[in-house]
Amino acid sequence: MSEMKKFRFWWIFRRGKKKYLVPSTVCACGVCTVVFVAILNVLSAVTRSYDGPPHSIVNTTRLATNVRKMTGISLRPTPMKRETSNVILDIDDGPEAAYMIHDFSDTDRHAQSGHIPETDTFYVDDYDKIDENAQKSHEHSKLQKISKGAAKRLPKALIIGVRRCGTRALLTFLRVHPDIRAPGPEVHFFDKHYHKGLEWYRKQMPSTLSSQMTIEKTPSYYVIKGVPEKVHRMAKHIKLIVVVRDPVSRALSEYVQLASKHSDIGSFEDLAFLNNATGLVDTSWSVLCNGVYSKSLVRWLKYFSLNQFHFVSGERLVEDPAGEIAKVQEFLGLKRMITSKHLYFNRTRGFPCVKKHERHGKPRCVGVSGSKHYPSVTPRLIKRLRDFYRPFNKRFYEITGVDFGWDDNN
Repeated sequence: MSEMKKFRFWWIFRRGKKKYLVPSTVCACGVCTVVFVAILNVLSAVTRSYDGPPHSIVNTTRLATNVRKMTGISLRPTPMKRETSNVILDIDDGPEAAYMIHDFSDTDRHAQSGHIPETDTFYVDDYDKIDENAQKSHEHSKLQKISKGAAKRLPKALIIGVRRCGTRALLTFLRVHPDIRAPGPEVHFFDKHYHKGLEWYRKQMPSTLSSQMTIEKTPSYYVIKGVPEKVHRMAKHIKLIVVVRDPVSRALSEYVQLASKHSDIGSFEDLAFLNNATGLVDTSWSVLCNGVYSKSLVRWLKYFSLNQFHFVSGERLVEDPAGEIAKVQEFLGLKRMITSKHLYFNRTRGFPCVKKHERHGKPRCVGVSGSKHYPSVTPRLIKRLRDFYRPFNKRFYEITGVDFGWDDNN
């Protein structure tokens, strides 16, 4: 059995007939090492159940790791608990890194109540400022680094209308541009889903690089009350594109669309007139009201300046699509890359088509197949509608500074 006696500064260990002399300092270091290792194991166990700030866990774990490397002591691994944001950014891999503010909890709360305060507004033209500030601060986990990828961003331009004027054709042509991205279906955020908040709206957008532009199209935005104010709260310097056409042709086209969905709908003439004998127009019918462009434009101009708008002629978009698209590219501040070589006129459909769509090599055509199946209407009805729209058209020409020539149609 081992026997141990202390002799001045030496410890005498006796085992059997053999004696060993060990300095006291060596013994003390051995005891301290054992105690220190025990303390580190206790700290490791504590950090595994710790609910405090993440930085405390990181510092403790680093200490244990460094001691293990220096001493060669094997400690039990300590899992790190990481705090995560309540919003997850959907990103795609890409060639660059970006930063974005992603704490939209307050914005969502106010959006549900129908009001977003100015402090919660995220302006499209402030993205560069956000990127610059994000590189300098990471306070309260409000900034998230998106490494090597694109990000879902709020749109910098909106195609706000008008229905049955060629908005889908315009967006189809614009998709050819490599710097333009757009969501697939119409989002209807500002007229139907505003209560879901800006973060929901952003997630409906495609992932883009900082050099690309996100455009969203919902043609009902132009005529619905309250939408201009909501758009202004999101982005007061946003660019707005409005596609318009002869309001009489537009009304007939919208009626055809409604009739295709509702077989029990009445005739166009019965719906357009309150009294067929007097020719009194039913101004409450939305099909006719949607063509009073000046009334809706005045509502938008309460929140946006006229130079933020670009008006596309639906007729010229069919006759000279390359020319109209060139003007849109210039308005958006993009390099002119969509030209006549990307488009051709399909005589069967009566509409221009894209030679090569952005996602595949097949032509992409828009518009109805064959002839335009407008309802059978009398010349008297057409004349009455033109008389109805004439003063509104004149006012629209005065505001926009563009004479679209609809009153010259027969």
